[in-house]
Amino acid sequence: MNAARAALAAEYRELLRAQGLEHLVGRTATPEEEALLIARITEQAQRSAADYGERNLLPPEPPEPLGGGPRDRYAATSARIERAVRELSGELPGPVYVGEYPHRSFNAEALAARHGTLLLINTGLHYLLVEVALALNTRVRVAERRPDGGYDVQPTTEAMERRRRQADENLVGSLAAYLLHTDPGRGGKQEVDGTTRGALSYLYADAAETFAVAHEYGHFLAGHLRSTGRRPGGPLPASTEWLRKSHDQEFEADEIGMLLALKALDHDEQQQSPLLRKSIAVTGTFLFFAVDHLLNRVRDEVPELGGAAIVADHPPSDARAATLRRTLTDLEGPDIFQLVDATIPILAEHEGEIIASLRRLLQAAK
Repeated sequence: MNAARAALAAEYRELLRAQGLEHLVGRTATPEEEALLIARITEQAQRSAADYGERNLLPPEPPEPLGGGPRDRYAATSARIERAVRELSGELPGPVYVGEYPHRSFNAEALAARHGTLLLINTGLHYLLVEVALALNTRVRVAERRPDGGYDVQPTTEAMERRRRQADENLVGSLAAYLLHTDPGRGGKQEVDGTTRGALSYLYADAAETFAVAHEYGHFLAGHLRSTGRRPGGPLPASTEWLRKSHDQEFEADEIGMLLALKALDHDEQQQSPLLRKSIAVTGTFLFFAVDHLLNRVRDEVPELGGAAIVADHPPSDARAATLRRTLTDLEGPDIFQLVDATIPILAEHEGEIIASLRRLLQAAK
């Protein structure tokens, strides 16, 4: 970490301390806690493989203990994106640090700091994206190709239906916890899924988060982060204001962010084919838009949330998705959307059920 970025990281931690949010930096897990976590992951992965009748992709040997102190949550993502920036357009125009902060906007926000710019991701975003992706993929049915060229579709078992029902329930609880507390984990987490559908879920969530970070870098590169202004939501010191962006700038940042996210794949350690990696990156991006669409519907249709709804200061997600789809079709061709079109519409189809379940949960909690 160079001196400028280290100074920004210190400012970020100072901001957290001033707001009583030191826990966001994380703490070192004890060996006993890590052992319990690994055992739980192993057990859940084995159970998911048995429920779906599929292979467990987790390695038989548990990973080495993580060890070390508090972690820089977005360091690896930032490094890949900044390397992509250097390869595409040269150096960044100034120091940047990416952290998390409960600003109550699903989209990321930016702050001008003394030593550069803080790009802040809403607390709980990653966990919410994982919850949504895992719930989506409980509804996926695997098809195997026969020698004659036809397909056999995997039958739905009672174990699979049970997992789907549990996933739907956990998703609603996670949404409530995210909106009320910016902490989806308080709503009941999905079980670890060690099958192919589970692996894809985690990759989609990571890709969605990568796009959110790359989008903010897009604002920074395009020179959008210059004006400030107050908006509701999220504690900030009295002397600090969020950097404002126009709707036109949001569309521009989407395009730049998508290009950066795709370029960053050159330095991704995952071993998929280039086409599959691109497809996952694009699917994650459109998962981000789909969750944004759901959250905005929740804001408009769930009065039980009161003032806990997310802040809406970006263009409609459908318009952003449609614009970026046209750009990606020109760049990559229509085949890049095969995974998107097989996965993302599932969430839209069940939005009404999710909203109704969320209202019932909130009414019962009163």
